[in-house]
Amino acid sequence: DVGKWQAAGITWFNTSRANINSVKLHNGTFVTGGNGCFTQDPYYVRVQYQTSTNGTWTDAPGWNVQPVYPYTTAASGRVYTFSGQALTQQVTGIRVIGKVHTNDISWALSVKEIEAFAGSSKL
Repeated sequence: DVGKWQAAGITWFNTSRANINSVKLHNGTFVTGGNGCFTQDPYYVRVQYQTSTNGTWTDAPGWNVQPVYPYTTAASGRVYTFSGQALTQQVTGIRVIGKVHTNDISWALSVKEIEAFAGSSKL
């Protein structure tokens, strides 16, 4: 289907985390047909970072991604860092979310790894 949401993230069982200030998305490599990246939504929905405290996901306002996500096969095998003001609330999960197949490429996302950090400490 066209324009479906996909996400990759981390959930912590029976615990929560605070002070998360960056998340790294290690984009996977592409397979035949161009699958493997988020694609640009015609209504300008961008790849975004979300948190959960109770199973409901909400956007983390003011967070940016570097380098800029290209929404093409150029994302293959690259690392994208989402960062912003440290989250002071206790969260039980984090994720990166976006749309796939909003154009003629990428019916599915490919992710190698997601990392979360509080300061310089990997969670």
